[in-house]
Amino acid sequence: MTEKPPAGTPNPTAASPMPEAHEAADAPAGARRPEEPHEGRPPLEPATPAAAPASPAPSDDGSRIVEVENAGFTYDGEAFVFEGLDLSIEQGQFVCLLGGNGSGKSTLAKHLNALLVPDEGRVLVMGRDTRDAHATYFIRSNAGMVFQNPDDQLVASLVENDVAFGPENLGIPTPELAQLVKRSLAEVGLQGYGARETQALSGGQKQRVAIAGVLAMDPRLLILDEASAMLDPRGRKGLLRVCRELHERGLTIVMITHFMEEAALADRVCVLDGGRIRLDGPPEDVLTQGELLESLNLNVPFACRMSLALQKRGVPVKTCIANAELEEELCRLFSIG
Repeated sequence: MTEKPPAGTPNPTAASPMPEAHEAADAPAGARRPEEPHEGRPPLEPATPAAAPASPAPSDDGSRIVEVENAGFTYDGEAFVFEGLDLSIEQGQFVCLLGGNGSGKSTLAKHLNALLVPDEGRVLVMGRDTRDAHATYFIRSNAGMVFQNPDDQLVASLVENDVAFGPENLGIPTPELAQLVKRSLAEVGLQGYGARETQALSGGQKQRVAIAGVLAMDPRLLILDEASAMLDPRGRKGLLRVCRELHERGLTIVMITHFMEEAALADRVCVLDGGRIRLDGPPEDVLTQGELLESLNLNVPFACRMSLALQKRGVPVKTCIANAELEEELCRLFSIG
């Protein structure tokens, strides 16, 4: 018997691989039509998806997967979380959104798969306007979201059933579904975990199961809303490894985080403050602006602080933003000496 998600589950992405497809009015966040495979992953055999409203054809530059144009949003109709916000994200980018509490980064993330829609301006995801109800299915089929607490996203007692929930709602046949679940688990380093109970997993493993559930629907955009916040250092390391590997295969990733070391791994870092973008650029340009970051209640990465301190003492090292980079720089100096 197919398991039902518990009440209040914000983003169901798993289910029992039964022949019958679940009926769903809206696509689960992260679902993707089987006939539109991501370039970096092998295509699936054609399958008949669940019926969905027709979506208008994209009218914007296909290389831009997200466009936020003069957007504003308020929860109470009075105070804007962000206003006049502009942001574009290219296909294949790894973008990190940083900001202190109340900066608007998580609210912005929820606009990227139409969980929220702007009160002013517009947000386009793959050319579709998030305010268009007919585009919601398409957007949520292509933009998968992983939240902070993995327990809020796991809806089945077994790992394989959890990962299968989203694609089963798309009507993917059972034989193909089993192959898809196996491949998605392998992509997050959980080969052989299909028959395990989800509640017996560690926090990091649960979060990877949540990501596998999103990947099973073959999205073009993966949104991580502080997905590492509740993980221990080992779990965070495993999650970041998975993100790096997925990005190397061409998946577009938007990561919201408080950890500066995670931001150092991105292609691009955007710093939000008071609902506006204060800094936007490569990590080596953004994360080295110590005084400005501290004024925004953000820490400078350890590697950057250490390399700047060494420079003040006359040690000829370049300014580093990642620990591995600083380690290589110090090894280089010792080898010269």
